[in-house]
Amino acid sequence: DDHSPVGLFPMRGRWLVTRSASPGPPSFIHNLAEGMQRTFRGCSGESASRMPVPDVEPSGWASMFSARVASAEELRKQLQEERERHAKAEEDMAKDMKAALEEMNAEHDQEIQTRSQPAEELRKQLQEERERLTD
Repeated sequence: DDHSPVGLFPMRGRWLVTRSASPGPPSFIHNLAEGMQRTFRGCSGESASRMPVPDVEPSGWASMFSARVASAEELRKQLQEERERHAKAEEDMAKDMKAALEEMNAEHDQEIQTRSQPAEELRKQLQEERERLTD
């Protein structure tokens, strides 16, 4: 009982079963191929290598493949556009947040300066009063 990995490929109207040279544990594809071989032997007495493939001309396979590639390319393009929009939105949000933070800091600095002016004036008046009293 050979448990080497199996590949199952449609080729020229038949299923081509290939086995790799490296031995390994039974894989899903191996079990699937064996099950298909048993099923088709039971139905028609033929091995899996003579199983019919879906009734599609080679040009049909090519057009199906190219349609899938085109659809994948379109999805990839949409994903890239979405990533770019997302990056731009994040950039804009970061700029807005930075501007808002700078504005808040400026307001805070202004408030500190406004509150410290009367204190400075009081200090000056107190100093003048001390000097007047000491004289």
